[in-house]
Amino acid sequence: MEDKVITILKTLSGKEEIEPFENLHDSVGLDSFAMIMLLLMIEESFEIVLEESDLDPIQLVTVNDVLLLVGKYYKDDNEDEEKS
Repeated sequence: MEDKVITILKTLSGKEEIEPFENLHDSVGLDSFAMIMLLLMIEESFEIVLEESDLDPIQLVTVNDVLLLVGKYYKDDNEDEEKS
């Protein structure tokens, strides 16, 4: 999951390296349009539908915030198999 989110962020920002602690605006360089695109790309890539309350890009400050948001909705099938 983390790799897929990082790939989306790299696509939107043009950066080659992105770390979970980085600020989406200051470090990664996402503007308001890119933040909206981020949410749309997350929904499409992970085949999830974000609740309206989670569609506020202002709530997402760091890369880790994005990872937590995706984790709230997305359950990796491989994680289930490892726990079995």
